[in-house]
Amino acid sequence: MHALRAAGIFPAFAAGNDGPDDGSVRSPGNDPESFATGATDFFDDVAFFSARGPSPCDGSIKPDVSAPGVSILSAFPGGDYFPADGTSMAAPHVSGAVAVLRSINPALTVEELERALVLGAVDLGATGPDDSFGAGRLDLYQSAQIVLGGIDRPLVTIGAANPVAMEVGQTTATLTVRRSGPTDASLTVKYAVSGTATPGSDYVLLTGSVTIPAGSATATIGVTAIDDTLPEPDETVIVTLSRDPSTSLGRRAARRVTIVSDEVPPDLIVAAISAPSMVGSPRLHGNRHHEQPGRRCGQRLDDPLLSLERRSVRRR
Repeated sequence: MHALRAAGIFPAFAAGNDGPDDGSVRSPGNDPESFATGATDFFDDVAFFSARGPSPCDGSIKPDVSAPGVSILSAFPGGDYFPADGTSMAAPHVSGAVAVLRSINPALTVEELERALVLGAVDLGATGPDDSFGAGRLDLYQSAQIVLGGIDRPLVTIGAANPVAMEVGQTTATLTVRRSGPTDASLTVKYAVSGTATPGSDYVLLTGSVTIPAGSATATIGVTAIDDTLPEPDETVIVTLSRDPSTSLGRRAARRVTIVSDEVPPDLIVAAISAPSMVGSPRLHGNRHHEQPGRRCGQRLDDPLLSLERRSVRRR
């Protein structure tokens, strides 16, 4: 492993298929110097067979990241393709991601590639790195944004566990702004606000920026509903992080909050309905018969019911 790293070769390996027991990660993925990949399924859950950490070598967290590894279409001897399961189906996703990142910046070191993959991963399971998903499920888009913006720039995202604010009780929906990387200095993140709700009358006015304090990776934005008396439908507040030279924006750069009204709009009342009067009369042009009043599709002209309908039309 040390020789691979020294040569600039990224040590991507499968974690193994001996899960789900703790410490089931297998060699060479259990080596602290390797970059082991676990498997996820269609629902972003860890696959039952995916080997778990910690590493039996030194107790470090394994796998390093996870990637799709269930029913992955793969080449099969004889020129065919076959859906297969396994961490060996997941690890090639990481190898391909490394190739893309190095096409963006060929000078990236193994350590910088690892950082971009880990920081860009979608955190699943327990908060932070864990022995089931590692740092999370591979997200090449976010890793590419990190590389494009500079490997040392923090990646900033916004999320919410329950993005709903109620007029009843004037409750607050809490949005969480999160950064990756070092936390030794504070970071101010600006944002724009849009949506159908009116600031100052539907919700408390927002400032347009939030500061993540030193020593912390997160800060919160509170969207507090105002209980007005207007009958109206539910409205929205959309908070979108602004681009800044000091940060990179992750995939989750905007979040919508729904403000639930407690005044129900009145029902629609129909006072009257009028129908247009009939103008003109049926005519015959040449040998082509036009549709007769009241005639149904497939009904004969000598049908007694149609005759009654005709007489009814003539009396009008």
